[in-house]
Amino acid sequence: ITNSVEDINGISSLTENLENIKTSIVENVSDLSAISEQNAASTEEVSASMENITVNMRVINDNADSMNNIATDLVNSVGEFRF
Repeated sequence: ITNSVEDINGISSLTENLENIKTSIVENVSDLSAISEQNAASTEEVSASMENITVNMRVINDNADSMNNIATDLVNSVGEFRF
């Protein structure tokens, strides 16, 4: 009977250890899940920012083209007044 009690106590101790390990694993998985959600949100923000930058770069490029055309027209107009 003494051996059985010792065995039961040993099993109980192991069960407690397993429970602690399980709790730790669940907490770590929960932390990883939260980190993954934060990363996903950050990725969405970066993607939206990149889209805005792309749109702005297109506007800048279009404006530069327009300025180049205006400058060419100005050079041509001034050239008409030369003797």
